[in-house]
Amino acid sequence: MRVALQLHDRIVAAEVERFGGSVLTSHGEGDSYFAVFDRIRPAVECAASIQRHLRHQSWPQRTRLRVRMAIHDGEGGPDYRGPSANRCARLRSCAHGGQVLLSSTAASLASGALPDGVGLRDLGEHSLRDVPEPERVFQLVIKGLPSRFRPLHSLGASSHNLPELTSSFVGRRREIAYLKRVLVRAAVVSLVGPAGTGKTRLALKVARDLREQYAGGTWFIDLAPLRDPQLLVQVVMAALGLREESTRAPLNTLQEALHERRTLLVLDNCEHLVDATARLVERLAATCPELKVLATSREALNIGREFVFPVMPLSVEIVGGSASGGVLRSEAAQLFIERARSARPGFTPGERGLAAIGALCSRLDGLPLAIELAAARVAVMSPAEVLTRLEDRFTFLSGGGRRTALARHQTLRAAIDWSYQLLDERERMLFHRLSVFSGSFGLESVEAVCGGDPLEPREIIGVLQRIVTKSLVMVREEREHVRYVMLETLRDFARERLVASGQVGLVRRSHLDHYLALAANSARDEGGPTEEPWIERLERDYDNFIAGLDWARSNDIEACLRLCSGLTWFWLVRGRFSEGRQRIADALVDDAEFTAARADALRCVGRLALPQRDYAAAIAATESSLAISRRLNDRQQIGRCLNNLAVFAMHQEAFEEARQYYEESLAVFREIGNQRALAILLGNFGVLQTENGALEEGCRLLEETIEIHHNLHNGGPEATFRAELAVNYLCRGDLEAVQTCALEGVRLASALGDRTTVALCLEALAWLAAESGQAETALRLTGAVRQLRRMLDVLPSPVSQKREVRWLAPIRLRMPEIAEGLEREGELLAIDDAFALAEGVGSFSNAPSGSESRSLSG
Repeated sequence: MRVALQLHDRIVAAEVERFGGSVLTSHGEGDSYFAVFDRIRPAVECAASIQRHLRHQSWPQRTRLRVRMAIHDGEGGPDYRGPSANRCARLRSCAHGGQVLLSSTAASLASGALPDGVGLRDLGEHSLRDVPEPERVFQLVIKGLPSRFRPLHSLGASSHNLPELTSSFVGRRREIAYLKRVLVRAAVVSLVGPAGTGKTRLALKVARDLREQYAGGTWFIDLAPLRDPQLLVQVVMAALGLREESTRAPLNTLQEALHERRTLLVLDNCEHLVDATARLVERLAATCPELKVLATSREALNIGREFVFPVMPLSVEIVGGSASGGVLRSEAAQLFIERARSARPGFTPGERGLAAIGALCSRLDGLPLAIELAAARVAVMSPAEVLTRLEDRFTFLSGGGRRTALARHQTLRAAIDWSYQLLDERERMLFHRLSVFSGSFGLESVEAVCGGDPLEPREIIGVLQRIVTKSLVMVREEREHVRYVMLETLRDFARERLVASGQVGLVRRSHLDHYLALAANSARDEGGPTEEPWIERLERDYDNFIAGLDWARSNDIEACLRLCSGLTWFWLVRGRFSEGRQRIADALVDDAEFTAARADALRCVGRLALPQRDYAAAIAATESSLAISRRLNDRQQIGRCLNNLAVFAMHQEAFEEARQYYEESLAVFREIGNQRALAILLGNFGVLQTENGALEEGCRLLEETIEIHHNLHNGGPEATFRAELAVNYLCRGDLEAVQTCALEGVRLASALGDRTTVALCLEALAWLAAESGQAETALRLTGAVRQLRRMLDVLPSPVSQKREVRWLAPIRLRMPEIAEGLEREGELLAIDDAFALAEGVGSFSNAPSGSESRSLSG
């Protein structure tokens, strides 16, 4: 270690000097460094260069140093001591080895001066030790180096997925305070009111204010895109990052996760799923004593322990003092003025303007959405002109008396219609067509779906920008991608106009074709070099894929089946096995044709059933797919089905049956020349040979397939087969090779986010520890693997279970008093700590034969 530290010091000192910085050795803590630079760019270049040097350095005695770094901008003072240096040190303490963090001020300066191959990732706000205000933290993303790390080691960073409020929150102080008190005693609070009253924003404001009180997290689930009530539990689980477990019902998994930790769920837009939501919330409230639910809906859930809070329009009454003073105390007027200033900076209404604002807010019944739409027009009109337009349009609402819910709805619709009338022909056309999107969507998709006579794709960006400016579409940033969102009320309005135009079928078809092509393109790169970006893309557009499925099911069942097939690998990676199977099953019910699309969908059912160990369903679906494919003479599909049947047989230890399927599949793929499939089969054959005890042949096949995938930059399959090769080495007694192979598999799988393969590699290292006399390490790693699999909802196969008994049973029998406790310690390890533990595994003895198999289905 001393030699490694000296090498580290030389690298750091040389790079700091090369980029014009100065190392202040008296300011570092322990073995840390403190360096100062005159400008931000050389500091960023230096940090990136140091990390690259450390990553690629040949370290002595297999000691690899991973260094955490932080960059902050501030006043140095005469001796570089004080708040700025302290903040930088606190920020560094939050990082992981290999990670570079930047404060918000440093990131702001660096954003316009980043060197090639370096980017920034927003990690959100975090609380730092001894720093009073939260710090918005950014990560330096360095091309060629790992960019995915575990959550920062910051203070009080409670888990949440609350979307940021993109504009200030106005009014409702009493309601917010009241709801906070109510949530102390009520398990379920429902915010009930008509569209446009601000239920969602109010719920988000309350949840954001209370998030530090919920150690289990504060989770926002928008139910508006969901149409199938049977998938409600899965949608909630996905928002919480929970995986389905094949041995239990999804609801039971959700209940267990929420049972003991203090958690707040915000269920938004429940009205179209009110019965299913009521059943779920009532069950959760009865079984999860630490859970709180804040729901928004147009009607109450009507369940026990529910507190119903009517969300009224903003106050519009003018009370006390002068008329202008009364208007300024009106929450509706405050909202109007705040949003008007966003449209026209410096807007300051006079007496006449305030009077017009008061009258306008009264005419709009204090509905926030209508007020915001009207305020946006101040960019080009005075409040009095806005009022004139509104009065001319809605004289039927100008009478006195109590407004009914229907009248409030009509007021909102009228306000939307008024804004709609201000659009030109092309803006209206795009506004109509945007209604086919669900959730958020990107510019590329808008151009693909909405471009068409007479709206040319090249025109889209300009027309879309004008619609955004007129507050009919919102912009938000999701993981460094600009996305567009339409409010549900606006989408409903636009959808009505699209239907009236007679173009709804044409635009829906364009939407389906676009997302069908995206899914097909992503599926073609499954396991390839761009797998991770594709997964992120599918996640961002998932609402639109589901919208496409729902429309296709009623209008083009073959396209529906093809889209299901394209999404299957996403469902597999994300652990949404039940959802995928259900959606394919729904589509298959409506299609009885013996088509290639049906065959492919049936094969996908088998792939989704495998992780749930539903072998009967997997085999039945795949055999049906095989029968159709033989009838159609679809050689590609025949080969895939045979390979998958071999995998199913392998999992059930039917090795001879697996061999026969593999040989038949191999002949098919050789005939059609599918090199990628042949490489997969080669590896699967290697796994089979290992299981049959033909270790030399298994090793040769696995090494060959790894070389092929390495040359093709197919990191996913390479990582999987490295895990298998490590087990083969272990069986053959080549213990030093086990560690090298398995650790490289961990690196590849971690880069892709493939935690299933990470678990396989760690387990091989646990078995290596067992054979090397490191019993405690073996048990801790076994516990870490078990916990990781629980998180993934991946069950070990019967073969794997037998191997665990074979390798670990002797240890457990030798030390029964402490074995269980050591495995529990392993279950609590952070993944980085498990990696560090695995890297320290040594070896000096031979291993008995045996392995856990993981062949690849396709």
